[in-house]
Amino acid sequence: MSVLLSHNSALEVLRAVPPQTGMLKALEEPFDMKAAASGVRCVRDALSSCGALRQRPAHVLVGPSCTRGARGEVRAHQTRCASIPDGFLRRVQDGLLCCGPELVFLQMANETSLVGAAVLGFELCGGYAHFSQLASGFYDRPPLTSREKIGDALGKLAGVRGKRRTAEALDLVLDGSRSPMETVLTCALTFPGGLGGCGFEVPIMNHEVILDGRASALAGLSRCCLDLAWPKQMRAFEYDGAAWHTDARADRRRREALASMGWTVNVIDLADVSNGSSLMGVISLIEGVVPRAGDGPIDAATLQALLGRLLKATRFGLGLNAALFGVPVGRGVVDVHV
Repeated sequence: MSVLLSHNSALEVLRAVPPQTGMLKALEEPFDMKAAASGVRCVRDALSSCGALRQRPAHVLVGPSCTRGARGEVRAHQTRCASIPDGFLRRVQDGLLCCGPELVFLQMANETSLVGAAVLGFELCGGYAHFSQLASGFYDRPPLTSREKIGDALGKLAGVRGKRRTAEALDLVLDGSRSPMETVLTCALTFPGGLGGCGFEVPIMNHEVILDGRASALAGLSRCCLDLAWPKQMRAFEYDGAAWHTDARADRRRREALASMGWTVNVIDLADVSNGSSLMGVISLIEGVVPRAGDGPIDAATLQALLGRLLKATRFGLGLNAALFGVPVGRGVVDVHV
């Protein structure tokens, strides 16, 4: 028997164990849900030595024949699936498994708001993660999944509840975000008006541009990445965050090189992203250039309300009030931004 962590607990483990450590290997065979332990004592014993999981109650997934519900420190969630296909679970330690990113997205999409689910999708499909404890900041890691993989999972998981809600949230997600503020900016620009967004055509996140000879000589680079790019219109936004843009001269040369190739790159900072009025000014630079759904004007008050929800979902302003990881992580293994 194995305890199978799900929902918030599985997400906590995914955040607490960076992939750079080589832990959390995927289960390479289907998992029979009859083997999922549900007893409080079994769960307590399995968690006693797991430093990656600190929050309570612990959320576990149980099979169709088990009873769901809250029992002290354990909350059991029942699935109608008789088995979980290979590749969708991760091994934490002997006797303890957790749901992988595709399953976690499906589970959390049905436990949170549409905005919150989309923000989580950007994180799981992007190159960063929040810390497992409730703290500001993030760390760099390879993407855990992608929109395509989550979509494939929805097709393979027969009998899972909440697929429609998950698909609705997944429609809002893009691959490739490298920071929470890139996620906030992209969501504000691309979410439909019904959610308070601007409805612009989705950009390519961290789009790679191959520089021509003249541009390469100017920038001293052969290629560069743009945070949010619309290649057809040759327009781009860059978030000027401390994590990435530390050499002002190099950034200027790079943008001059892109300009020589016909690109227009506008820079956005934290003040723009956190203030609807400031962001409206930046947005005006691409209105009429980048296609946008709907003909009506963008409402500044509605956009400001969405920004507040997005910033809250990305833990902006909470402060660093807890340990970052639940497992030993060697110095230099993970790049941390706090």
